[in-house]
Amino acid sequence: MWSHNTTTSRATGFTHFKLLYSEEVMLPKEAKHQSLHTMKQLLAEDEGYCKETVKGARLEAMENISKFQQEAKRWRDQNVVRKNIQDGDLVLRRK
Repeated sequence: MWSHNTTTSRATGFTHFKLLYSEEVMLPKEAKHQSLHTMKQLLAEDEGYCKETVKGARLEAMENISKFQQEAKRWRDQNVVRKNIQDGDLVLRRK
């Protein structure tokens, strides 16, 4: 679960944890020993929780998903060989 939640998704460009909680995941050791990551989080909390930043991250993720889908479609269309089927051609039908 940890790996799944902390790995950046190719489609969204964010981790699942970031999209859900609007902040990056932190190890318990980081919290206990006051690492740089922890201090950065504390400074951000002093400024207050802002819903706009959460919405902004989610909107950016949606834009990244649409770009990813367009790139995947473009790649798929390049590899598809189109064939013109005319009346009288034999085709395989599935039942």
